[in-house]
Amino acid sequence: MIQLKEHDLKTLYQKTVSKKYAVDLKPLEEGEKASILSDTMFKTMFQNENRLKYSCKLLSYFLEIRYEDLLANIHLCKNELDKKKKKEKQERCDYVASIDNTYFNIEVNNNSNLESMERNIEYLLRLYAKNVQEGKKYEYTHTIGFQLNNFSFQGEEKVFDLYTLQNEEQTLLTDKLIIIQIYVPNLRKKWYTKGKESLLEVEKYLLALVERKIEDIKDLGGDEVMEEYIKESEEVCDTEGFGEAYDKEWALKDEGFRDGKRELGAEIAKELLQEGMKIEKIASITKLTEEEVEEIYEEEKENLNLEETCATEGFGDEKKEAVIEIIKELMKDQVPLEKISQYTSFTIEEINQLLKEQ
Repeated sequence: MIQLKEHDLKTLYQKTVSKKYAVDLKPLEEGEKASILSDTMFKTMFQNENRLKYSCKLLSYFLEIRYEDLLANIHLCKNELDKKKKKEKQERCDYVASIDNTYFNIEVNNNSNLESMERNIEYLLRLYAKNVQEGKKYEYTHTIGFQLNNFSFQGEEKVFDLYTLQNEEQTLLTDKLIIIQIYVPNLRKKWYTKGKESLLEVEKYLLALVERKIEDIKDLGGDEVMEEYIKESEEVCDTEGFGEAYDKEWALKDEGFRDGKRELGAEIAKELLQEGMKIEKIASITKLTEEEVEEIYEEEKENLNLEETCATEGFGDEKKEAVIEIIKELMKDQVPLEKISQYTSFTIEEINQLLKEQ
């Protein structure tokens, strides 16, 4: 990347990522509930019109508006971002809500890579320009993004960090784009080392959202909404449908798809769909469910110019390259060859031959 003269710009991702004190999204045990950092729990508790109070409570700690007024006037928006061009990639946010002329976006980040951060910035920019239409006056939307990060950076102790567009004298270029980074591991470290007496009310509420051990968070104290969240989150985790969804989510993460492997699987699925491979074979290779591959197919069939059916078997060069990439990623994580063979449906001999050809 070309640098500016006489400017040594420091970026967040030049720092070293740390997973110490991160929440472990493992299978639930007795006396535990799912963390809001889980996709299944986030969808259940935040992407739900009947449970808007829980996301509103979190937002209210950062906004100059009473919780009651926010709850009475906020609208949960569709989380799929509009495509302005036919071939533009379909993007789906974790959470989008609006009040007056302001959008709120919440993204949960268990994946700490730079691409995820840049993707989240793209989400905000697309919401910011959502009301810009051809032939009409330019109208940009006040957009506030909350990044709920299950990682931190070495040497950084902040629980909350605010980012805006500003110059070296800290004069804002615009106040319509704001990003609030929330570092869950730093919050947990503060709790463990300094005790609950050191915590702000917003920090107690965040712990109620992210922590798994119910008795630990009940001991924090908190207001009525926090108590309701703990109770209801415990109840939903006991429902059969939730348990099945959470177990499926954990299985994907456990089988080599932590920290972005699922996203990698989705990208490989697109390549294999383009080549005409059967959906069930793609699901076997990527460890996505067949329903998830079908969803990718529906979203991408126009962009990828796919035929109505994907029935071609066989393995061309591009398919080999796609599988080689996922094999390399799994090997980086020191996944045994036996496991890689299981994930990709290739024998160990075939895996070694593919790598040797490279």
